[in-house]
Amino acid sequence: MRKIILIFVALCLILSAVNGINLKDVNRGYKYYVEGAKKEDKAGTDRAIAVFKKLENDDPKNALYKALLGNSFFLKARDAFLLSKLSWVNKGKKKHDEAVKINPGNIWVRIERGIMSMNLPDFLNRFEIAQNDFEYLIHEIENLTPKDLTKIEGYRFYKKDDESIKQFYQKTKQKI
Repeated sequence: MRKIILIFVALCLILSAVNGINLKDVNRGYKYYVEGAKKEDKAGTDRAIAVFKKLENDDPKNALYKALLGNSFFLKARDAFLLSKLSWVNKGKKKHDEAVKINPGNIWVRIERGIMSMNLPDFLNRFEIAQNDFEYLIHEIENLTPKDLTKIEGYRFYKKDDESIKQFYQKTKQKI
């Protein structure tokens, strides 16, 4: 019986590694991020940062964790005092750039960086990065099938349980 339990635990660990992300903790971090996005709960941003930092520390080569941490840093910048805003923005930019460097073909990471870069003020010179990300994404989405999206690390986080893979593909294409 003990061997069966050990085999089961080993299989669970292997399957979670194959799927790539810790979906439970990513969803928890995202829940905090959404709470932080509501002006009345700035503490949510700090909780999101803590979750995504832990995920990044546990798996420093995971591009999605870095991108989501970068998003949380940008959210922190929104609510920071004037003098520290730029510091938080720079941390967010750095995490996004690290994420793309680790996995330049991950469309979710490129979407996150593209959206955040496009929404930054012009003097931060991120428009060209956003433009490059979206040009890449437009090209990529035309060459991907709906099934291809399921092979890209992070799709389980972005796909809703009640939508088909075809609906998910259409939603992703529209977003791009």
